[in-house]
Formats: sequence, structure tokens, C-alpha cells
Amino acid sequence: MISTLVAIAMAQAATAAPAVERETVDGPVTMTASEIRTYNAALQRDDPAYIRCQRMEDTGSLVRKHTSCRTNAEWRRVHEIGNQNARDTVDNYQMHQSTRDPSEGLKPGG
Repeated sequence: MISTLVAIAMAQAATAAPAVERETVDGPVTMTASEIRTYNAALQRDDPAYIRCQRMEDTGSLVRKHTSCRTNAEWRRVHEIGNQNARDTVDNYQMHQSTRDPSEGLKPGG
């Protein structure tokens, strides 16, 4: 099934005009490494539909790792969401600090 989808995507990529952006995958890609190589063969590395895999250590383990594969567009979206979450957290912290009474931390026993 996936190899059929890869073949269709490659055929469409070969006939599509370069200015037309291909539909990208949302979420992790579940293809095998060889299917990803075949799919990426017709694409440039900076193409939004190009699939990249990252190998990451599992939290709390020095040995175990997992691999996550996504399109460039999906990696960009994931990073934008993470950056926005970080900005929101800092903004909320700063807002909380600005509404706090500065003498609160100076009281004995507090």
C-alpha cells in the first residue's frame, strides 16, 4: 500500500510544475527507510514534502533512542509550535512577576 502511494507521489512530482507545492504529510511518517529514500529521490532537500528523520534519546535513558520521521513542512510546524509555547510561558511568567508585590519576598519566614 505505502509503496503504491510512493510510486503515485513520485509520478505526480515528476509531472507537476515546480511552482506548485505538493501536499505535505501531517504528523510522523510511517514508511520504511527504503520507502523514504525512494520517495525523497525526486525531491530537493529543502522541499517542504522532503522527509527527514531525526534520532533522539529517550528521556531518562542513556542507551535507548527512537527515530521520528516528518516532512520539512511538518518539522517547521512542530518547531513553530514549540517556540510559541516557550514565548507564551515567558510572557505568562513576566506578567505574573509584574503583578506581584515586590515586598512579598522580603518578609521574614516567607
